[in-house]
Amino acid sequence: MKNKTTSVSKKQVKVVKKKTTSPKKHLSSKKMKDEKKPQTKSGLKISAALKKRTAKKQNSENVKKYQNIIKNIHDGYFELDLAGNFTVFNDSVCRVLGYSRRELMGMNYRCYTDKENVNRVFQVYNKVYKTGKPFKAFGWQVTRKDGSERYIEESISLLKNSSGKATGFLGIVNDITEKRKAEQDYQTLFREMLDGFSLHEIIRDTQGQPVDYRFLTVNPAFERMTGLKAERIIGRTVLEVLPGTEQRWIETYGRVVITGEPAFFEDYSGTLDKYFQVTAFRSSSNLFACIFADITERKRVEDELRKSEKYFKELTENSSDIIIITDENGNIKYCSRSVERFLGYKPEEMIGESAYSFIHPDEIKRAVDDFSKAILAKDTMIIPNGFRVLHKNGSEIYLDGIGKNLLDNPDIAGFVMNVRDITERKLAEEKYRNIFENAQEGIYQSTPEGRFIMANHSMARILGYDSPEELITSITDIASQVYVDPEERTKFIETIEQQGFVRKYEVRFYRKDGRIIWVSRATRVVRDKKGEILYHEGIIEDTTDRKESIDRLRNALGGTIRAIASMVETRDPYTAGHQRRVSDLARAIATEMGLSNDRVEGLRVAAIIHDIGKLSIPAEILSKSSKLTNIEFNLIKYHSQSGYDILKDIEFPWPIARMVIEHHERMDGSGYPNGITGDNLLLESRILSVADVVEAMVSHRPYRPALGPNKALEEIVRNKGTLYDPDVVNICLRLFNEKGYRITE
Repeated sequence: MKNKTTSVSKKQVKVVKKKTTSPKKHLSSKKMKDEKKPQTKSGLKISAALKKRTAKKQNSENVKKYQNIIKNIHDGYFELDLAGNFTVFNDSVCRVLGYSRRELMGMNYRCYTDKENVNRVFQVYNKVYKTGKPFKAFGWQVTRKDGSERYIEESISLLKNSSGKATGFLGIVNDITEKRKAEQDYQTLFREMLDGFSLHEIIRDTQGQPVDYRFLTVNPAFERMTGLKAERIIGRTVLEVLPGTEQRWIETYGRVVITGEPAFFEDYSGTLDKYFQVTAFRSSSNLFACIFADITERKRVEDELRKSEKYFKELTENSSDIIIITDENGNIKYCSRSVERFLGYKPEEMIGESAYSFIHPDEIKRAVDDFSKAILAKDTMIIPNGFRVLHKNGSEIYLDGIGKNLLDNPDIAGFVMNVRDITERKLAEEKYRNIFENAQEGIYQSTPEGRFIMANHSMARILGYDSPEELITSITDIASQVYVDPEERTKFIETIEQQGFVRKYEVRFYRKDGRIIWVSRATRVVRDKKGEILYHEGIIEDTTDRKESIDRLRNALGGTIRAIASMVETRDPYTAGHQRRVSDLARAIATEMGLSNDRVEGLRVAAIIHDIGKLSIPAEILSKSSKLTNIEFNLIKYHSQSGYDILKDIEFPWPIARMVIEHHERMDGSGYPNGITGDNLLLESRILSVADVVEAMVSHRPYRPALGPNKALEEIVRNKGTLYDPDVVNICLRLFNEKGYRITE
């Protein structure tokens, strides 16, 4: 890599420690001053030597402390030279950028920054260099080693030597990708929420009492409700924007900030001439947020009703519902003014007319039957009933209402109905019913005990039933009738009841005809107010075709891998089957260690072609029976790098190329080609190296006979923890000594 620099040693780390006065030294000096005892030259030399030794010890301790802090902090710490190359960094920087320490040392920031951001980064560093002032929270997009794009945030300072000359830069870096996404999600919610939202800073006087507050941010709903535009108020205080704001608003918000107790209240703003329902809470030490709704209309109606001497009349006239009273024949005797808002008719246009004349023709017969039954019910509340009615302009309106027969009540002498407009609700229900019924995914609700209580047509179709009704009545035990493995439902129930929801949970189901399918599920738990589970609801998708496609691709990949392995063995007949045997042993070790099925499969594929780099080595060297020369051995050692170069650009689902290049590396760094150590090696690479050594010693080679399993196991035991991973060695020993594993031709 270009522009590589040497890693900074411990002596290069400069730690600045604040000077303090030693209590002992102070007392000693005072005593000497008081006693006025002269000090000899030899005494001065001894004192100076002691001071120098103490300072040196303190400096060494401070350096160690500084290095330990840098190593263990969660934030990424780094130092760059003036050209932008890494010279010092901790493991957190490696995690952020995805490179190993070896790869990152000496790397220039341009290597992981795209062209669009390179100039921006340069300008920031250049500004820090020229001004000497730190630059905080500078963010940009980088590309990690694995190709993924992440957002990072850096704070940078100029690094100087003891003479004050600039030698580079130091800084702190953090991965803010998730934070950035959360902020974007928050902004979307912020913009689209229906309630008004605002964030403020409280302003206090010298005694700490709230005297004003500043607008920091508002959402579009706030602007609509108040008529105040964000560009005109952000950064200004409420008394600057609305000078007549009542003091009680400031006092209420001040209490929220000072006590930390949220406030929920309704109040009137004289400057805006509106009533608001407000929830205010403290968001940080000096900030508070408000969520509010405009309740002006409701408040004004309530005020009118309270002021009216004719409470009942005003209540009916101003109610958001329609109040209708008819005689025993259905003729309208009274209707509230609200009817005009919903149906377009003035009350006087409807009084004296039959209520049936306003009902949709298709609904009249049912309305007559229902009204006739209601007339027979004396002084009893009639359950809600809905009808389509005709607006004055001819459009259809959905009304829903309840009624009570008060014909025998002399004060009323009529049938009283309280009716409300449910058109929007009906249309919304119809819309969501269509979505529910026409969704391609299966939608369902089920009891914790294992019965379906609701399902759509797609759910029935996926499971092979003709209708949701048939599915619901036929399935009485989901675990035994639907799950291929009933234990899977037990695990699923445990997971969902602990977490509250699951996503992309794949499982095998039986269809009605007995065919097995794969489905992917997203499910959540619905609980009552007491926290008791009511039911599970979720969505399933049939992923059988996708699963089968993936299996076909895996089979095709497997065939290709086997062909590559055969090519290697054709050039090196003495090691024919070596890669397959190494693959078998590596897979057995990984499985015993509890690696996931996916990681085990990746290791198997890497092991099957781990010697692919031998294609670049002359066949006569590979089959040479005598001792190899240094040149020949170096050619053999190059096969790991050569294999990596062949595989690095192939998009495997696993880090195959890295396992191949690392399979001759050792824990202590004595391996090749790069001398990587310990945990910097993939666990899969450490497994592969042990399997490779054991198989090689067990099998025959052109330059020696087979040494047998005992010699092979002695080798890995002797070098456990030095050359080979101790955990991997222990598992390998267990396989051979306790589980009877044998390497077969």
